[in-house]
Amino acid sequence: MSEAIEVIFLGTGGGVPSARRFLPAMAVRRGGEWFLFDAGEGVQMRIRQSPLGWSGLRAIFISHLHGDHVLGLPGLLMSIGMAKMESPIHIFAPRGLQRLLDTALQVCRVQLPFPITVHCMEKEPSTLLTGSGYRIDAAPVRHRAPCWGFFFREDERPGRFFPERARLKGVPAGPLYKALQSGQAIELPNGATVHPTDVLGPPRPGRVIAYCTDTTPCDETIRYARNADLLIHDATFGEGLEDEARISGHSTAAQAAAVARAADVRKLVLTHISARYENDAPLLDSARQVFPNSIMAADLLTLTVDARDE
Repeated sequence: MSEAIEVIFLGTGGGVPSARRFLPAMAVRRGGEWFLFDAGEGVQMRIRQSPLGWSGLRAIFISHLHGDHVLGLPGLLMSIGMAKMESPIHIFAPRGLQRLLDTALQVCRVQLPFPITVHCMEKEPSTLLTGSGYRIDAAPVRHRAPCWGFFFREDERPGRFFPERARLKGVPAGPLYKALQSGQAIELPNGATVHPTDVLGPPRPGRVIAYCTDTTPCDETIRYARNADLLIHDATFGEGLEDEARISGHSTAAQAAAVARAADVRKLVLTHISARYENDAPLLDSARQVFPNSIMAADLLTLTVDARDE
């Protein structure tokens, strides 16, 4: 069985918060680790309302330096410090974040009990972080400020195990089955060697989660989100506001759906919803006309991303 992956939406608004939507923030949890993407104001409050705990936080990723995506970060770090956490925090962000944090912490006279390392993202696509069975990539998207999309990618998994093939090869049930399932060749008591390819199906793709906000529709998102299990995409505006979306560096819900269709993703989640929409049903309807497997993000919504062909 593969590790469970959950996506937890901590803030799904854009620009200014509303009664229903905090500003952008999202967590991906896999096993005992979780990763934070963007840190809008009040993010620590939503984290406390979620099943997440401070100790599992592995890294923070900031898409760009507009206030609605980053101004919650100083308060978040102070809350972690108040919890007496001492593990290092790694933050991946555009150039300029270090200066913002240094100023905020100095002016507020805050001494954090843990070290912070800020990694500046460059213009080219790159792998930011690797772990046991996954990596997190970044690629530039199109906004009014330098902005990155993030792509959580699991490693390819071994193919499905066929016990009947193992029995035909003379492999007894037990630990040798597990060794073959994990990709190890084994030797039987009679000296014969059984290879994983003898008893496994073709390799299965790992899960991919794409987080792309703020952005206009762009080829970069389509390229790097191709075949993703989950695409979380900017859907700031509804129909009729395509010009405003283009000028401000955002997308309409229908445009997000067109990106999802072009990238051939499994599911689209609309996020970064303007506070002007008290009723967001029309946005979802317009997206589903283009890409039926679309849903609307909501604060504290948790989605489980199932493995393919599990």
